[in-house]
Amino acid sequence: MCKLIFQFDGSSPLCTETPGFIHNPRIKDKVHCVMFIIDSSTVDVIHKSILDRIKDMQKRLIQRGVPQTVILTKVDKVSEIVEADVSKVFQCENVKDVVDKVHQTLGIPRSNIFPIKNYEHETELDQNINILALQALRQVLGFANDYLENYLSQQKCLPFCK
Repeated sequence: MCKLIFQFDGSSPLCTETPGFIHNPRIKDKVHCVMFIIDSSTVDVIHKSILDRIKDMQKRLIQRGVPQTVILTKVDKVSEIVEADVSKVFQCENVKDVVDKVHQTLGIPRSNIFPIKNYEHETELDQNINILALQALRQVLGFANDYLENYLSQQKCLPFCK
């Protein structure tokens, strides 16, 4: 049975007085990895206010040691080569340029930025599209697992580290 503890409301910030705020969260109540979803075709026009909010969030994530990843959607929109054959995504200069732009703008390592193609006009599943999404998911789960392992090793070390 799932119990809703907090209903996210993007119009107001979360604070200690917010109903449902957990003052002493357990590991299951903490964020283990953050995934930013960015449209590849709009990387150059992300509004400054949005970038400022992301960078503010990044500062907090870094303080807490939470890994950050980026899913770059719609990579076929930035390259005719990828549009014709999604399996060429990692050889495509346009996609590499978008990854570099996100890396430079957000400071997230290139290895944490995952290009994927959205299903849009396809009427059948495409193994190459699926592979990109599954590879990204596998990496994100690996980052979350690493965070948990680091957290648990720090908890075991606490009595000895003081």
